[in-house]
Amino acid sequence: VASVANGWAAYADLNYNINGYKLGAFLRYNSAWNASNMLPLYGLKVGYKDFELKIGNGDLISNLSGEQKIAMELNYYYSMDFGKLISFNAPAAKQVSTTQTQQVSTTGYASLMDVLLSEEGTVYTVKGTVTSSKDLLGKGSFYIQDEAAGLMIYAPSYTDSVSIGEVVEVTGSTKLWNGMIELVATQVKKLGTGQPTADVLMSLSKTTLGSLVYVEGTVKSKGNFDFIVDTGDFSVKVYLTKGTNINISNISNGTKVKVTGILSLYNGEYEILPRSQDDIVIIE
Repeated sequence: VASVANGWAAYADLNYNINGYKLGAFLRYNSAWNASNMLPLYGLKVGYKDFELKIGNGDLISNLSGEQKIAMELNYYYSMDFGKLISFNAPAAKQVSTTQTQQVSTTGYASLMDVLLSEEGTVYTVKGTVTSSKDLLGKGSFYIQDEAAGLMIYAPSYTDSVSIGEVVEVTGSTKLWNGMIELVATQVKKLGTGQPTADVLMSLSKTTLGSLVYVEGTVKSKGNFDFIVDTGDFSVKVYLTKGTNINISNISNGTKVKVTGILSLYNGEYEILPRSQDDIVIIE
């Protein structure tokens, strides 16, 4: 749920994944629709691996209820992460031009949740607190959060450093990368400092992609650069990017851990990306 002085918006997503198959439901509603006596936008999602089919009662592209324009949407996500293939971080996306109108709220900034639910090529100005510094988890990129959600920012032309805790204003256009919506920045402005906080990850949902989250659980398998944490409700991969230099030699199957990081997506699989050694804590 997100709210501003003159309005509110509510988002709900339910997802169930097993062996590559996906089943879920979604709900969207806000104060403008309520004032116009419009029904909520709702529907079902089914998918397999990189394919996802959404069927709803309204226009899925613009997230509007009421008169149907596009009531069925089929997505296919394909990407290649060169950082995992040849040990350097791949750029998130190339900047694309857009002729669409910039989307802003009554506060002057769009909610990050609205950006996550938008279509490609929409221009937004957002404000958020930096949760992962520039170039750490991907060349040219960093992450921000507001009260409602988190978001990946791709800003290869911005040459200044961006550090955790800085509050920034970003203008750019949305781009779908690896199944995630990112904002390709045309302008970044520093406004001050803040204190980002991690939220407990309750379930694996695209509305939490880009957010700073944490899980507690037991390590059930481990590789050279990743391990799987079983929370008791779901399992999630923890992936170590090269620039973090995180050492997991003291972790083995059965180790109880608390892991903090950015929730990401790779080839349809959710991953938590820790930012430093301090983001992985062994629970005694």
